[in-house]
Amino acid sequence: MSNYFFATLKDGMAHFDEHEVRHLKVMRFSKGSEIKFTDGNGKMFLGKLINDDTASVVKLIKDQKKSFPKIHVVFSPVRWERTRFLIEKAVELGVCSLVFMNAKRTTRLETESKLRKAILIARDAMKQCGALYMPNILRFSDFVFPPNSTRWMLDVKGKWTLSELTEVHKDVVVAVGPEGGFTEEEKNLFKSNHFMSVKMGNRTLRSETAVLTVMVAINILSKKF
Repeated sequence: MSNYFFATLKDGMAHFDEHEVRHLKVMRFSKGSEIKFTDGNGKMFLGKLINDDTASVVKLIKDQKKSFPKIHVVFSPVRWERTRFLIEKAVELGVCSLVFMNAKRTTRLETESKLRKAILIARDAMKQCGALYMPNILRFSDFVFPPNSTRWMLDVKGKWTLSELTEVHKDVVVAVGPEGGFTEEEKNLFKSNHFMSVKMGNRTLRSETAVLTVMVAINILSKKF
């Protein structure tokens, strides 16, 4: 379990929601305890608990620079246990945005409750691996493609292979379809937004495997590993 917490900062005070309060109690922190917490924007603070859900900010102890490239993953949700695995591992690999897309062939549709659960899973994964940036968790209709970004759509019939891709921009958007693949209409949508059609190789990978494989490839291309 992580030894720091996630807080919303306002007027020099840190506020913890119910999820974090439970974590504080499990770790046996109480009024007057010194604790570490992050705002999810790259900063780590030292504070002192005033009550169960509020702490004063004592000082900034770490200011982590955002690493590049920023990886944005558009994916079609699968069974929850597999979606959860994908979220946890994508956060560990430094994902910037996880975008839920209800594609035509999606069998496990994104819902408001799933988004809320995904946010908590991502937050816990962020704390577990020692990261200080909370990824964005949102639905496809709310996602704006970053300008001047590298854009890949994974497709078993793709024109390009990963081994042929040798560079990436500061933002990389990867679209991963449902297990039945994107429809032609969906492929055309991505192509009209300047996505390259990329195939992973000769094997058909599950959605979560494809996401993690391509994230590792991006990290290697950008020399983050």
